[in-house]
Amino acid sequence: MRSLVFVLALCLAPLASLAETVEVRPGPGALVRALATARPGDTLVLGEGTFAGPVSIKTPVTLTGPLARIEGPGEGSVITVDTGGVTITALTISGAGARLSDLDSGIRLTKAARGTIIDGVTLEGNLIGVDVHGARDVTIRNSRIEGRNDLRVAERGPGIYVWNAPGLTVEDNRISKGRDGVFITTSNDAVYRRNRFSDLRFAFHSMYANRIEVTDNVSRG
Repeated sequence: MRSLVFVLALCLAPLASLAETVEVRPGPGALVRALATARPGDTLVLGEGTFAGPVSIKTPVTLTGPLARIEGPGEGSVITVDTGGVTITALTISGAGARLSDLDSGIRLTKAARGTIIDGVTLEGNLIGVDVHGARDVTIRNSRIEGRNDLRVAERGPGIYVWNAPGLTVEDNRISKGRDGVFITTSNDAVYRRNRFSDLRFAFHSMYANRIEVTDNVSRG
């Protein structure tokens, strides 16, 4: 068994060494191309400016850019994560659609997006900020999620939509506008702590969720 582990480690080491930091400049289709050619473990650093969405992440990478915005076309979800081990950090994301039946979101995490980390992200004016749809062991932290108040209450989406996402951690976020701060349905084993909510119908709207911890959160207005 030790020999097998050693051999596997030797095989995987060259793959890890291939990962690199890739600078991506704004331009037509720039982000789509960068994601299509990225290798596992790469860090894509987006330059200052606006990048067109929607985009789909199918390779475990880190996507970052403190001065970058990813702007959707006003239809569907802006970023869809369809693989595990992805980190999205220090980005501004806007431009999702307005179809609540389709769960149009700034970031949509599919069942395959296990272990995704969303850290220090700004989500502005999306119907739903983050849709955690079947992804396990996700972390959403240190982010600002501001929804839409230009729609009727029944047409607005939550800051974070959670379905069947055990192992979820939601902490130290600021969530405002839209319908509910966090909407949870049929999703067990999660932690929601130190979040700040304002200008919402409910801070938490939870149904069919067991073994969840809700601590040190503050809701105003």
